[in-house]
Amino acid sequence: NGTVAIDAPKGLLKLSCDDSPEAQASITSNLYYPYIPGEGNFIIFSLALSDEGKEGNTRRWGLFDDNNGLYFENKDGIFSINVRSSTSGTPVDRKYLRNELNGDRLDNPNTSRFILQQSKMNLYWIDYQWLGVGKVRFGMIAPDGKRVVLHTVENANSFNVPYMQSGTLPIRIENINNALTSGVSEIKLVCAAVMRQSDNLEYRGPVFTHNADPEQDVDSTTWKH
Repeated sequence: NGTVAIDAPKGLLKLSCDDSPEAQASITSNLYYPYIPGEGNFIIFSLALSDEGKEGNTRRWGLFDDNNGLYFENKDGIFSINVRSSTSGTPVDRKYLRNELNGDRLDNPNTSRFILQQSKMNLYWIDYQWLGVGKVRFGMIAPDGKRVVLHTVENANSFNVPYMQSGTLPIRIENINNALTSGVSEIKLVCAAVMRQSDNLEYRGPVFTHNADPEQDVDSTTWKH
């Protein structure tokens, strides 16, 4: 009971779930965007949710797969920032709730650059070093075009293993029900891009597929670098 459909008149991709338990809609890029040692990656999304969140529904967007990654989340109406790692042998999500963010939480009319409304179109960004212990920043673009940092994750001098297994990851958008909800839930995606923070030559490495459930074959002739 989930759908992924192009809304051509509005210029967006809509991931929808009805109110039924276990409804799902998701997309994952076939390309795992390469991490180059010593360089940073920057990812940016323009998207909106259909509401500010609801009980029984989880929506995620970022650079991640089943085992590792970096993403924003609205779960049961609660906004958070997450780092996923499988270095322990199983996937573990390190979650930072909105009241735990160490940057601008975008919730104070007196001190915040603006007040975040997740049901409005916004630009979300993540930049990160990997190197096993690099820094990760999650943020947004303010209406005036300036970057706002919501949270910085400092991994150096904190763990005895890398903070996640790899910095080479796909774009993923998820919309998942785990209970009966109060109505339709949507993610409306306009654009997503991954950029390398370097002037080096274009990376020419291999393209990898993600593991889907159920697993689906992908014709290698349709892959794009």
